[in-house]
Amino acid sequence: MPTAITHDPIFNTPASSTNTAVVRWSGTTGSTLQDCGVLIDGSNNLIIPAQGDLRLSDTTGGQYVALQANGTTTTHTLTFPAAQGSASTVLTNDGAGALTWAAAAVSAISRAGGTSTEATTTSTSVVDLIDVSSMTIPAAAPVQLKWAMRKTTGAASAAGGGLKFNGVVVHEAAVSGNVEWLSSTANSAQDGIGWTELCGRVANYLTGADNYHTAHVTATGAQTVSNSGSPTQTAPFTAVEITNFIVRGISSSSVTLGCDEFQIYEGSVA
Repeated sequence: MPTAITHDPIFNTPASSTNTAVVRWSGTTGSTLQDCGVLIDGSNNLIIPAQGDLRLSDTTGGQYVALQANGTTTTHTLTFPAAQGSASTVLTNDGAGALTWAAAAVSAISRAGGTSTEATTTSTSVVDLIDVSSMTIPAAAPVQLKWAMRKTTGAASAAGGGLKFNGVVVHEAAVSGNVEWLSSTANSAQDGIGWTELCGRVANYLTGADNYHTAHVTATGAQTVSNSGSPTQTAPFTAVEITNFIVRGISSSSVTLGCDEFQIYEGSVA
């Protein structure tokens, strides 16, 4: 009786092919080969045409990271460093495509915290208005504080703002004198800005704070109060990390004092 024999499947190949094209299977039968758009040239360069992706899949193959050329590009080569970089370094380009590891550039000034939620009061006693916490500003870092304040019509009386540093009152709010922000006593709607700068807080240099503030009549823009200098100091700043600033306020029962857009910026430490 004849004996059954096995043999390798017959391969089906295309009638023509693309020079240097990568060959791949067509279907799942393991019998048909065809070329594709990916090329390997005579210099062993892998060429993916038409802005195709180089996709690096995860362990399951469900997700990937893709590298892709720009839709319109000029030919250039990026050469990676010979070794791994240290922690927190970034790749930089020398302008000729040679990539090297370098320390990340640090902005001279960065936003440390802030809020855009308004707080108001009609209290004739000083109260906390806006609290910005959870900051980590080094003791030696210079700091800028900026905020907007306003008062409404209702009485011929002033309203004023003050400041807490790490929960301690350093510039108390008042309705007269040299404070963080002060309106006039005119019975008019007024708004303006407060701007305070602190130098780094180090031993023997703990009172360095400079303030500038303005108040304007809202309807006309005419300036009613303008002041610059050092607000009356209730307590010194201390040479510690800053974790929070609080804007304080005092008004009257007939006038609303508002504070908004309290933003805090820290400078880099030399």
